[in-house]
Amino acid sequence: MSRLYRVILTPIDSFYFGGEESFTSPKLKAVQSTKPVAQNYFKKRQGYFAKSEIFPQQTQLLGMLRKELLKLNGYLKHRKRFEAVDDDDKPKAANIVGDTAWSAHGSLTLGMIEQLSPLYLWHNRRKKHYLPVPVDERFEPEFQGSAYINGCPKAAVRFKSRCEADRYFGAKDSLCNDFCSPDGERAKLDEIFVPTVQTHTQTGEYKEGDEEKYFKVKRYRLKEYSFCFYFSFSNESYLKDEYTATVALGGERSYFQMHIEKISKSMTELEQEIDAFYQKRFALSRDKIVLLSDAYIDPDNDIFAHTVASMANKRVLRTIESKKDPDNKKHYFKKSEKSVLLTRGSVFYPKDDSATQAIVNAIEKQNNFKTIGYNRYTIIKGAAS
Repeated sequence: MSRLYRVILTPIDSFYFGGEESFTSPKLKAVQSTKPVAQNYFKKRQGYFAKSEIFPQQTQLLGMLRKELLKLNGYLKHRKRFEAVDDDDKPKAANIVGDTAWSAHGSLTLGMIEQLSPLYLWHNRRKKHYLPVPVDERFEPEFQGSAYINGCPKAAVRFKSRCEADRYFGAKDSLCNDFCSPDGERAKLDEIFVPTVQTHTQTGEYKEGDEEKYFKVKRYRLKEYSFCFYFSFSNESYLKDEYTATVALGGERSYFQMHIEKISKSMTELEQEIDAFYQKRFALSRDKIVLLSDAYIDPDNDIFAHTVASMANKRVLRTIESKKDPDNKKHYFKKSEKSVLLTRGSVFYPKDDSATQAIVNAIEKQNNFKTIGYNRYTIIKGAAS
């Protein structure tokens, strides 16, 4: 029988989540034509500062969850330098967590893990989760006929402040990135995530001979909050009603106290409650679609063509993939291709009902992303609907 579990991740110390900057150090084209001395100067400082993302990727959450389920059921064994599943136990382990690595496309088996929710924030004292606020929360769009952009007619939109009467402004500089609890309490990210900077010894191509080089790492701490997500699991006999462990998540030795607890509702009921909250709290004059998580859309599918206006930021997703060398049959690890995601809180104003369905179809199409907590959305009906 399928059950829903809540996972709360409380950082033990500061944490570091890698992003695109952690995977690559591109050459600085602007200085390639300069003198060798200048090129060497910029090369040494190109990777001088590493900045953590504030949220982990859903792929990281999935990997952590799979590993802990294998540990809990005794299938992950310690070796001298790593942990692995014995060959005899691999069919049983695959039955619990699947036997395929996550990828953007292709087959995906997760065993008894049915799906993950998006990542939320959890208030440690108030014992409730906080959801992302739509980026347009501070203003009301007004659609003023049409205008010509690059020679083509487009809808003309201006944004009016919902706080100050008769004040119009550019939306880009006023996008909201707050989180909000179901009972309306706000959580501002710049008050929750406390940055801390550490100095590390540089290695790799930036280290010349035995000379030590240094770089700075910007990490974060959480103030009064933890990370939170939900997952549905098809066989509760393989998972305790409550389970606590210390887990590694992210890079630079980031550790979290993980607490899993069974809750008395289904994933469908949870999603319905969340949809009702958004409809009640964030409805405007017209329909809109809000992303509750980061979402991948096929680049060939221009969902913006179905909107009269939209507000969306982007970020890059990469994963580490295990490959097999055809010559020596050995496995090696390689970074995946880039997947460009639209970020949580992004808002789309569809042209009409058929445009709404076209946008929804584009989001729903990406099954692998949706299964692990990406590509989640809600449709907020406007007052005129």
